Amino acid sequence: MPYDDFGLSPYQGLVDTLTDLELPATYQCLPLVRRPRPGQATLLSPDGRRWIAQSRPLARTAKERLYSILAGALIQGTLNHLKVCPQCKKYFVTKTLKRNFCSTKCKDGWHNRERLNLMQRNREQKLNRARELKQEGKSVQVIMAKTELGKRTLKKAGITEEFSR
Repeated sequence: MPYDDFGLSPYQGLVDTLTDLELPATYQCLPLVRRPRPGQATLLSPDGRRWIAQSRPLARTAKERLYSILAGALIQGTLNHLKVCPQCKKYFVTKTLKRNFCSTKCKDGWHNRERLNLMQRNREQKLNRARELKQEGKSVQVIMAKTELGKRTLKKAGITEEFSR
């Protein structure tokens, strides 16, 4: 069932799994070295230095370690940088959210396949239109003009029996 039906987050499954693992957390107070993330609290020490508090799940197994990394990304707001390549279906981490493919090879392969599919769909639509025009009794020249298909293509598709000159 889609998460939108109940107003749930698309990450609710991850949050539920993290909750079910009941991982103990470790806490740290670190010096602030760059701008804090939105919503992140900063602490000011008496000597004027700024600090941030962090908590990290304490992992004992590989599974718990993986989920602790995902939890950190969820909390830090970087989970969206983990993507699945639409071409090869591998997971990858991207620096920018605009990137959707793991490599140039996958990007080019996916776009080439999409272009080929589009060209095949357009060709099939033109052939269907040519069949309709033939049913209406239109001449080969009219069919060619309206569909932008050549005589040879019409013959190969079985729409015309022979070339008319």
